[in-house]
Amino acid sequence: MTGKEFCELLLLEYDEIVQMREQHQKENITYFLTQLIELQEEAITALLEERNG
Repeated sequence: MTGKEFCELLLLEYDEIVQMREQHQKENITYFLTQLIELQEEAITALLEERNG
């Protein structure tokens, strides 16, 4: 059973769900990359502090 068939079975709008997921994907990748950058910044700061005493 495809996602579209499942939505038809539950009387849900498949295209609306796909559009919402596309928007969520954009928001999620932005959040994910921001968190990675912050982790890298924290790691660099910790390393510099460790080396500088």
